[in-house]
Amino acid sequence: MLAPDVSPSVETLASVPAVALFVERAQASAPAFALTADNAPAVARLCAHLDDLPLALELAAAHANVLTPAQLLGWLEHRLPALSWHAPDLPARQPSLHAALAWSYALLPEAEQALFRRLAVFAGGWTPEAAETVTHATGLGLDAVDGLARLVDASLVQVSRPADECACFSMLATVRAFAAEQLAASGERAEIERRHAAYCVALAEQADLARRWRACGDLHETRAVLEGALARRPGRRAGLRLKVLQGAGLAASASGDYGTATARLEQVLELARRLGNDPDLVATPATVGLLSPREQEVLPLVTEGLTNKEIAERLVISASTAKYHLTSLLNKLGADNRTQAVAHATQQGLL
Repeated sequence: MLAPDVSPSVETLASVPAVALFVERAQASAPAFALTADNAPAVARLCAHLDDLPLALELAAAHANVLTPAQLLGWLEHRLPALSWHAPDLPARQPSLHAALAWSYALLPEAEQALFRRLAVFAGGWTPEAAETVTHATGLGLDAVDGLARLVDASLVQVSRPADECACFSMLATVRAFAAEQLAASGERAEIERRHAAYCVALAEQADLARRWRACGDLHETRAVLEGALARRPGRRAGLRLKVLQGAGLAASASGDYGTATARLEQVLELARRLGNDPDLVATPATVGLLSPREQEVLPLVTEGLTNKEIAERLVISASTAKYHLTSLLNKLGADNRTQAVAHATQQGLL
C-alpha cells in the first residue's frame, strides 16, 4: 500500500498492483484514460484512501468517464465521512469498502437506486425478465435492460453471457449485502420479497426449467423460496398449494434431487385427485423428464424381470452401463430395489 504523502515516479506507480487495477478499470470506463505525471499523485492517494481494496477501487474507477482522479479523491475525502458505516466491530478495512459502495449508490439517480436495492432479493443470478418482473422497473420509469446496463457500468452488478443463452446478471456477496441494507431501510422489502416469491412460483411452472435455471444460477434460491412457502403456510388454499408443490418438485428435479422431486410430485397427484383435477394435466416424474431416454428404455425391461446382463444384451450396451442406469433409475423413483421401482413407476404413471 502506498502512503498518501508518497510521490513515486509514474513508472514506479504503474507497477503497484492497486494502481494497475485502478488504471485498467478506469480505461474500461474511459478508454482515453492514462496514468500521467499530472494525475499520478491523486491516483496514489486514491488507492491509499481505499486501502487498496479491489472492489472499492473498481467502484471508484467506474466513474473515471465523468470525474478526474482528483475529483474522485475529492468525493472520497469530503463526501464519504457522511456516508460511511460507523461500526466499531467491523474489520479494519471493511469501512472503506462500505463507504465506497455508499458513495457509488449515492451517485445513482433515484430510480436506479431503487432498482439496485430491489435486486438484493436475488441470492443467485437473474435475467432481465426476472429483474423487470420482481423490481417493477417500469414503475420506476426505467427499462430493465438499460437500468441493468448502467449498474454494470457502475460496477455494482456483474453480467455473464452463457453460450446460446440470454445475459445473466448477479452481484458480489458484499455488494448484495449492502443492497439488502438499503432495501430494508427503504420499507420496500416485504413487497419485493412477495413479488420475488410469486415470480419463483410462475417460473417453476414453465417448461425447460433445468436449462434456464442452470444458465443463470437461480435454481437454489427458487427451491428455497418454494420450500419456505410450503413450510410457512401449510394450510394455504389448495389451488395455490398445488402450484407451489408442483414448482418445488420441478425445481428439485432440475437440481438432481430426485428423491425430493418424486415426493413432491406424488403430493401433487394426491392433491389434484382430491381437488377433482385431471392428474394427467399436472406434473409427474414422466412429464417433467425425471427419467432419461435410456432409463425409460430400462424401466420396462426391469418390469419384465430381466437381469442387468440381459438388459445390456437387449439394449446392446455393457453390463456396467446397464447397472449405472438401473441405479440411477432406482434413485429417481425413490426405490430400494427392483420390486419397489416397478411399484413406484406404476403409481406415477410411468408404466
